[in-house]
Amino acid sequence: MQRTAHPTQPVSPLRMGMHQMDLVWNNPAANVAAMERAWRASPAADLHVFPEMTTTGFLTGAEELARVDADASGAPYLPVFQAWARESGAVFLTSLVVRLSPVDFRFANRLFAVFPDGSVESADKMHLFGLAGEDRHFVAGNQPLRLEWKGWRLAAAVCYDLRFPESYRNSWPAQADRADYDLLCFVANWPDRRIAHWEALLPARAIENQAYVLGLNRVGADHHGVAHSGASGVWSPMGESVSEVPRNEAISVVVEVRPESLHEIRRKLPFLQDVRELTLPH
Repeated sequence: MQRTAHPTQPVSPLRMGMHQMDLVWNNPAANVAAMERAWRASPAADLHVFPEMTTTGFLTGAEELARVDADASGAPYLPVFQAWARESGAVFLTSLVVRLSPVDFRFANRLFAVFPDGSVESADKMHLFGLAGEDRHFVAGNQPLRLEWKGWRLAAAVCYDLRFPESYRNSWPAQADRADYDLLCFVANWPDRRIAHWEALLPARAIENQAYVLGLNRVGADHHGVAHSGASGVWSPMGESVSEVPRNEAISVVVEVRPESLHEIRRKLPFLQDVRELTLPH
């Protein structure tokens, strides 16, 4: 017997604004201004997505972090994003480096989803990038960001989390009769020298989770001379490219994903409903 889509699954298309930016090193004013120019100049969208640590670029050093002015709530930038969300009727998704305590030199790489009604959902990057020293001053999160919008269930994670699929494995709980999420988003500062990994892992995450996957990366060189080529895009639940953003270009692209193909794939190939939690021997 074929299993049909649950009526609470998404029924309308979702329009996603992908803003591939060249971030100005540790200059929040310049980057917030660029964010605003980007979303205002792009076509209307339901969701606007920006790169990892959008206001600063990827910071890990003590001297750089000492200048961070964002607190754990995302202030002073969250009120700006809330105003944008209210004006546009869209959700804004980005990551910021935030100071966890005014007396403790500890930080988080925090994802924020800001809704038009002013509400905010947040979660911290789960895997700290030890190769760049992110583990020295940052505290790791323990779950992806989860939200619902326009009938779609979304999960989101940050950059290095892409390498650890067990952290956000999709499933099909019997009581819900639908997947945990329909769209998986990654925001990143992924370097060009390892861009082949980015390009391989994003469609793999789409296939194994039977979900659309959006990967939004920055472009340009950072303060340390590390080059970023972007290679942002959207992949279907079959791992096929839906849209690819031009490389090495600061540009905004609006991509629409439709629920019909998502439901059809899950109906014909109900792999998610066969997922089991296994205990592996040590």
